[in-house]
Amino acid sequence: MILCCSSVCLLDTARAYGNEQNIGKLLQNVDRSQVFVTSKVWYDSLQFHSTIETVRSSMKELKVSFVDLYLIHWPQCYDEIEWMDCGSAKGNWRSSWRALEKLFAEGALQAIGVSNFDSNLLKQMMDTTLVVPHVVQNYMDPFSIDFEMLALAKEAGIQFQVLVICVVSPPPFRANIWFQAYSSARSLASEAKKDGNQVKDEWTRRYQLAWAALQNLAEDVKLRVSSDDHVGPVEVLVQWVLGLGGIAIPATSNPAHASSNLRVTSWELTREETDALTSRFQQLRQLPVDQLFAEHADQLLKTEL
Repeated sequence: MILCCSSVCLLDTARAYGNEQNIGKLLQNVDRSQVFVTSKVWYDSLQFHSTIETVRSSMKELKVSFVDLYLIHWPQCYDEIEWMDCGSAKGNWRSSWRALEKLFAEGALQAIGVSNFDSNLLKQMMDTTLVVPHVVQNYMDPFSIDFEMLALAKEAGIQFQVLVICVVSPPPFRANIWFQAYSSARSLASEAKKDGNQVKDEWTRRYQLAWAALQNLAEDVKLRVSSDDHVGPVEVLVQWVLGLGGIAIPATSNPAHASSNLRVTSWELTREETDALTSRFQQLRQLPVDQLFAEHADQLLKTEL
């Protein structure tokens, strides 16, 4: 993923993506101080020496002397996940994290973190590691809200610092964790485009109803913000993520959308709107299947948030 804000760009890649060499060529033609690079170690390299070698390979292909942020992509290989090949994957996050701690201490990595970790694993890390992760990057959408992770942050006094569009400088070492949500809008946007009259799948229908809820709230927000601000479903979703204490990094290849993303911080959802939207998403997630395609679902959306 390539995301630019003003003169600063965020490049989010991983060893599994197989594109670090191409990104390295791109970085030769830009001011390195204006680019924040994130990469990740894959589950088949979760051993101390394998992780060291992986990071060194990333740096070589990216043609950089340091990486701004390096993540453990997955805590381990899971046999129950169909697309994972666990035949040669013997390591786990513990030895891999020690390697990242070493490289962080040496300055090769400016910040380190994890991806696809749950709250139980994060608790283990906080209790047993020298360096607390700077970033937790997890999947989140309206029907997959990691309340346990958010609660852990509140209980532990962890500050979820907000990164909206771009990174201006690397995060310094501190006992704070940035919660970064990925793919928050992907399912919503794709499912909302489908013809509602033809939809029979329950989750497609749930996503369409969630998109409609975002549209409804966007219309309400427009009444109280500047006419220069573009307020649509995606912008409301970004503000909802921020309201929950997460990092929202909207990515798009559409210049018009990128422009509206830059203005999303000129307004915000109220606490009441954020909580009400969360409650509406929970209602839609729990709505019985036999009611999803009935008039009840449409009437639910007509009630005020």
